Formats: sequence, C-alpha cells, structure tokens
Amino acid sequence: MILFISLVAFLLLGVPVAIALGFSSLIALVASGLPLSIIALRMTDGLNSFALLALPLFMLSGTLMGYGSTPRIIRFVDMLFGRLPGGLGSVTVASSAFFSSISGSGSATVAAIGAVTAPHLIKQNYPRGYVAALLAGAGGLGILIPPSIPLVVYGISAGASISQLFIAGVVPGLLIALALIIYNTIVASRNGYGSTEQVRYSTREKLAITADALLPLGMPAIVLGSVILGIATPTEASVIATVYAFVLGAVVYREITLQSFFDACRAAMTSSAMILFVIACANVFGWYLALAGLSTEITNVFLNVSDNGIIVMLMITVLLLLLGTFMETSAIVLITTPVLLPVVTALGYDPVHYGILLIINLIIGAMTPPLAVTLFISTRLCGIEMQDVFPEILHIIGIIVAVLLVLTFFPAITMWLPSLMA
Repeated sequence: MILFISLVAFLLLGVPVAIALGFSSLIALVASGLPLSIIALRMTDGLNSFALLALPLFMLSGTLMGYGSTPRIIRFVDMLFGRLPGGLGSVTVASSAFFSSISGSGSATVAAIGAVTAPHLIKQNYPRGYVAALLAGAGGLGILIPPSIPLVVYGISAGASISQLFIAGVVPGLLIALALIIYNTIVASRNGYGSTEQVRYSTREKLAITADALLPLGMPAIVLGSVILGIATPTEASVIATVYAFVLGAVVYREITLQSFFDACRAAMTSSAMILFVIACANVFGWYLALAGLSTEITNVFLNVSDNGIIVMLMITVLLLLLGTFMETSAIVLITTPVLLPVVTALGYDPVHYGILLIINLIIGAMTPPLAVTLFISTRLCGIEMQDVFPEILHIIGIIVAVLLVLTFFPAITMWLPSLMA
C-alpha cells in the first residue's frame, strides 16, 4: 500500500512521473528492507530490450518525413476527399490518418497536419473551436495507427507481440477516421462550413498529384508490409523507415539540410530519453508490484465486484479515461499495465485486444482537459483558449467513445486482421 500512497502523493505534488515512480519504489524497498541496489539492476534490465530501439528510430523517421512528404500527402488526400461537403475537414482527418502511419505520435500528427490545414479551415468558415476539436481527435490517431510509439511501450511492458499490436491497430484506427469523416460531412453540410468553390482536377493533374505522392505513401506500406510479411521485425522496420525518410527528404526532395537533420536527431533523442527514463523507473515499480503480490490482490478486487467481463472492462475504461485527463500517455501505459493486464487476461481478453482499447482510451484522455496535450497544440494553432472548444470537443470525444464501446463489445473487429496474419 505504501507504494501507491507515495506515488499518488508525489504526483499530487507535481513531481515528474518518472521521478515519482522511482522514489515511490525506493520508499517501498526501504520499508521492505530490500537492498537498494535492486533499483539500478531493474532499471537497467527494463531498458535491455532490442525492441526499444524502434522507439527513437520511429520518432526520427516521423520527423524526417515532415521535410517534403507532408504537403504531398495532403494534396493527394484533398484530391480524393476535397469535393465532399466540408471537404477540407475530411481532408484534415484523412491526412492525419495517413501521417499517423508515419509519425507514431499524436502530438506530432496534430502539429504537422494542423499547421498546414488549420489556417485554410478557418478561412473557409469553420469555427476555430470546431477546427481545434477535429484536429485533436484526428491527430490522436498517431498513437493508434502503426507505427505507434505507445504500442511499442505497451508491447514491451505487457510482453505482447509488437507486430500483432501494429496489425491490430489498423482497423480500429480506420474506423475512428471514418467516423470522424462522416461526422464532419454531416456537420459541415448542415452548417454550411467549407468553400463553395469546388476544385476540379483534370486527368493529367490527378495523375501528377498521385505520382508525386506515391513515394511518401510508400512509407506505411513498407513499414507495415515488412512486418506483416515477416520480412522485418518492428525494430528492423524502424531502421528501414528512417533510411527511407532520410532519402526522400535529402535526396529526392532536397529539403533536409545538415542543420535540419541535426535538429531532427536532437528532437528524437530528447523525446526518446524522456520516455526511456520513464520505462526504466516503471520497470522497478512493476517488479515490486509482482514481488509484493499486489497485482493478484487488485485482480481479485475487480473480480469480486463482478465476474462479467464487459462490466469490469467498462470500469477499467472509466479509470483509464480519468487517468488520461491528467497523466502522460506512456506513463499511464507503464503504470497501469502491470496492474490491469492480469485482470483483463483473467477475464479472457487477449492482451493485444486490451492494448488497442488502452490506446483508444489514451487518445480520449489526450484531448480532455486539464492536461489535454493534443488539444493544447490544436488550440494554439487555431489561436484560441482551451475553453473555446466546448461543446465541439465533447462531440468528438463522444464519437471516439462510441467506437471504443463497439470494439469492447465486439473483440473480433480488433482481432480480425491479426488472426489472418497468425
């Protein structure tokens, strides 16, 4: 109990999550009379994973794809969806889905797509609050559609197959994107959002735009295809993705300079170091949970409330949604997985299915105040305050919650594609 009390106390005091995890584990070890050298050993062991190499490399590849590839992807998607009612809003969602298969990060997806589309959406009579809400919801797909950094973190923490997690994230991600496009089409048509001028492309222009976008669109095909076909592990695919992104930006489009390459590397290393430090400290935390038998006790608590898997999953969903409002994504994955995974597996849920439900919960958390990382970025891009996105953000959250409930009640939707690849 002292482990959780100290953790909550540190978090309430505003101590960074990694430090809070480390110090709460330290206090628990001292109280138990165990040697403190265990901390260093468990932290080292937590980072001794070949799969973790994928984390900084996918971050770097996503950053490098921003040089030349993003505008080409957006123009291609605009050609496909631009003539729908509220076409640019649908283009924003579809572009976010495409970019998610490159970036692996929700924040990066919101920033990259929003920087290009937000000014044009506002010019086309979309309310700023609506634009920010749509960007936050669509950008959240960056942590669901592979290559997702949080899925890598979850796979390592849960001992689940990262390849299976990547494959399982595709259909739920596309379902959310489709739901947001349908919602945007209805709202834009009803309220008259969007340009009244319909851009018509000639056959020659369509062919030129498609040809120009083929190389950037090849990134997700190469990454996911190599994993599905067994040609490469997710870690090896991250190397392929980084080399591919560098060649596109530096050789094909010639937009990567020596300075921008160093900047991209610095950004990837900084973000990776923060996440890896959290992973190292969380490994000590998880090890003590298992040693003290706390995971078993928590499992029994949930099962004593109800033996109905749906009811327990709904309880866990509410817990994760609450945590997502004030904690960072990777921290939630690392803290809750050792605690909640035994509960869901005892109820017969596949760890891969649960991992996808966990990530969708975190998408919602990342756009729900007070933390609301993706919403914070989108409101800054739209030049408004966070309170200005209500009630629009509630509608977007409602749509994603609806998809989450469907996937909870019907696990076969999530597990269909992985079962074909098994």
